[in-house]
Amino acid sequence: VGCDSSFTYRKICYASRCIQAGAVFISTNLDAGDMHGGVLMPGAGACVGAICSALGRDEPDVNCGKPSSIMLSVIRDSRGVDLSRAAVVGDRLDTDIMLGVTGDAAVTVLTLSGVATVEDVAQAAADGGVVPTTVVPRLSALVF
Repeated sequence: VGCDSSFTYRKICYASRCIQAGAVFISTNLDAGDMHGGVLMPGAGACVGAICSALGRDEPDVNCGKPSSIMLSVIRDSRGVDLSRAAVVGDRLDTDIMLGVTGDAAVTVLTLSGVATVEDVAQAAADGGVVPTTVVPRLSALVF
C-alpha cells in the first residue's frame, strides 16, 4: 500500500479482504502527509492507517520505507553504501532523519522545503527526540 490520490472505501474493503485471506500487508512508507503546493496532504501513511484500522491492527506486516531495517539493508547490502561516510538528506524527522540516525550516517540534513519546520526540530530536541546534524532552508542550499 502506498500513497493513492484516489483512495476509496472500496479499496479499503478490497485490501482488508485480501489481507484477511492471507495476503501480506506491505506499506511503501508510513508518511502521514506530504507537502503539495504548500499544503499538507494525506500521504501513504493515511492510506495504510485506514487499512490498519479496518483490520484492527497497529501496523502493516512489512514497511519498506524509511526508516525501516529493510531500507537500511537495501542501502548497505544491496547498494554497498557505507552510511558512516554518507549524508542523509530529507524533509522529515520521523523518516529521513531517523534513517540517518538509525543507520549511523556521518551527517543528517533536514531541508525546510517539505514537511518539518524549525519548530519541529526545537520540539524534538526538547523532547530528546531525533534531530538532524544541520538544517537548511532548501536543498539548493547544499550546493556550493
